[in-house]
Amino acid sequence: TNTATTTSQTYGNISGAQARGIVLQAVEHFRFLPAPFDGLGINANATFVNSTGNVIQGEGKSILPETYPVTFNVTETYEKGPIQFGLSESYTSRNLFTVGTDRSTNVYTQPMFRMNVNLAYNVTPHLQLFFQGANLTNSTLEFTQSSSPSFPIQREYYAQTFIFGLHYHL
Repeated sequence: TNTATTTSQTYGNISGAQARGIVLQAVEHFRFLPAPFDGLGINANATFVNSTGNVIQGEGKSILPETYPVTFNVTETYEKGPIQFGLSESYTSRNLFTVGTDRSTNVYTQPMFRMNVNLAYNVTPHLQLFFQGANLTNSTLEFTQSSSPSFPIQREYYAQTFIFGLHYHL
């Protein structure tokens, strides 16, 4: 006979919870520039979110779990002739990951910045050489007890990843 009790709590319906934000996006190809710079471009977005809710009873409002207050992504591009290039940066701010019994035992992810690169060269209309590099900044995903980075409880290392190859298109 199993007499264990499991308690589950969700924050889907807490009273007074709200998340408000704004997304900004820009895509621009600088075709007005003189050659060879007319292949330059940029693709950028940023999201700003303010979320609150009574996450821990009796402690007033706090940020909602897994809601990043600030994120951004930027990709600088070059596309002209047989060359395609993209250098991408992304950032996520500190985030309440899981809720503890009080604010001091909450678990947070710390801010993270990553950079990736993609390069392709069309040798023929059917054959493309490519190179991809991920996590060039060798960023770690870090979880902390409390919002302070002084109390790490877990670090995930992903290292840099590089891929070279050929694509053949029929």
